[in-house]
Amino acid sequence: MKKDPKLRSQDRLGAGDDHSRRKQLFVLRHAKSSWSDPQSSDFKRPLSARGRAAAPLMGEYLARILDLPLDCVLVSSATRALQTWELLGHAKDLVRPALVLDRLYGADQPTLAQIVAEYVWPKARRVLVIGHNPGLHDFCCEAAAFQPGHSPDALERLVHKLPTAGLVQFHMHGAWQGLTQSGGAGSTAGQLSLESFETPRRLAEG
Repeated sequence: MKKDPKLRSQDRLGAGDDHSRRKQLFVLRHAKSSWSDPQSSDFKRPLSARGRAAAPLMGEYLARILDLPLDCVLVSSATRALQTWELLGHAKDLVRPALVLDRLYGADQPTLAQIVAEYVWPKARRVLVIGHNPGLHDFCCEAAAFQPGHSPDALERLVHKLPTAGLVQFHMHGAWQGLTQSGGAGSTAGQLSLESFETPRRLAEG
């Protein structure tokens, strides 16, 4: 994994194939973390047994719904997010190496939009972001509220809660860099439309 480098535009992840013009953004909250060590900082908390089981399950699901492999992954540098990606990526051969970003830890909604706009290569088609609530939930709810897509049930469930290892799929309209053009809290308005929302519990229940 690469750690928060200062990238030139031509070095950004996701500069791979352009076989499909469809752009998809997948937003994943880290899997369930452990609170067993009271001395551990929030940043260093590892996954719990439940989290270690959920991450590969979501990896299998993601591999099934992808038409082509992911070509860009942005991951928070927190331990639980890194472990989520490691287990998710090992489930299937999903992607090239991920970009690990300190900025994703504790990022709010505007910052998340800025990160995607800054680090995703313009030609990238399938992008995955692994981060944390509440910023991740705010990001998804704002985008979905403006463009709920064809799944009102998914929108209702998403607004209620984005649980650990919950995966939200969006269709991206236009350029990734356009996420920040309108700025502030409205930076995702009209740019993303909700396609699906899955959780480990729903997948386990079949």
